[in-house]
Amino acid sequence: MIHAPIDLPAERNSETLIVEAARCWRRALDANKAAMPRLHALACARGWPMLAPVFDSLMRLFEDSLNRPFEAGRAKALSADERLLAELTQEARDFATPLACALFSIRFTLDRDQ
Repeated sequence: MIHAPIDLPAERNSETLIVEAARCWRRALDANKAAMPRLHALACARGWPMLAPVFDSLMRLFEDSLNRPFEAGRAKALSADERLLAELTQEARDFATPLACALFSIRFTLDRDQ
């Protein structure tokens, strides 16, 4: 199995899910595997089955914006890319780009049921 839940000290479950999804997506690509089934399994386990395509789209846009591969962290330590992604999901309302739309969409979806 490519995805594995991580135990991150996070104030909100949504940030932990975003980091888990980002790591899951990166590991799948690094292993030359399809990311969507793994993202779907992760999202289902967390009660958000419809977020798999949202996460996939978000990560593709984020990586395109970085102009390089996304760098996933290890264990509890977040990478700079993961910190940036988490910060951007909080600030997504302040700018309008395809990446911002994906960030805002995931933030809105995660926040509406909390």
